[in-house]
Amino acid sequence: MEKEILWNLECAEVNLQDDIQALAYIQETCETTKKEDFLLSQTEIRNQLQTLLRSMIYNHENMKKAIDEYYKKIKKRR
Repeated sequence: MEKEILWNLECAEVNLQDDIQALAYIQETCETTKKEDFLLSQTEIRNQLQTLLRSMIYNHENMKKAIDEYYKKIKKRR
């Protein structure tokens, strides 16, 4: 059981790292894009933010599920 929770935590950390990198890329794009080009890249940035948000929601749901399952197993032990 401890190995399972550790594996879930490791997966969450990897997914969080990916989300952080994606957000850093979006931030860099916003900061380094010239004003004229920024208007053209707004749709792309919006799409990237939407994808990032979906990824974070998916990862949150998976972690919540893993936590709930872990607590159920603890209750069964008692």
